[in-house]
Amino acid sequence: EEDDPRYWGPIKNISNQALIDLTLTVLDPEKQLNAENFSILDQEEGTFHCVWIVETPNGQKVIIKVPATGHADRWTPEDAVNMKSEALTMAHLSMHTNAPVPAILGFDCTFSNPIGAPYIMMGFVEGKPVHKVWYQHKHNIEEIRQNILTSLAKAMNEFGKLEF
Repeated sequence: EEDDPRYWGPIKNISNQALIDLTLTVLDPEKQLNAENFSILDQEEGTFHCVWIVETPNGQKVIIKVPATGHADRWTPEDAVNMKSEALTMAHLSMHTNAPVPAILGFDCTFSNPIGAPYIMMGFVEGKPVHKVWYQHKHNIEEIRQNILTSLAKAMNEFGKLEF
């Protein structure tokens, strides 16, 4: 289904300029930065989201995450509630734990923004996706996997300290 253009709608075709305009809207409301000095470093897509890495003139990297359902043919009120909950939960975890959760810089559950789609903008966290590391055939793969599991256990321990 995800290869069907109707699944993504216009999401995969969001222009670089629209992404830069969104970044400027969120990070520079006083409009002091020049859009020419922004760059799109990468675009990745998963099963449920499309993600862009944007770099600002001062070297700050941000992530813009847009759901595959983030177009008029598929977006539902439940999707908006879930996205808002995701953004607010991440913001809470980022502020109240030492877990490596990116800071939420902004989010919008509507189509009324420069990219015309719901999004979450967050700080960039350096690292590699687990799925790109876990199955590598390296001589020290067990050590690498142990480090991943230890990092995951430390994050889960941080989450366990929270009270709601």
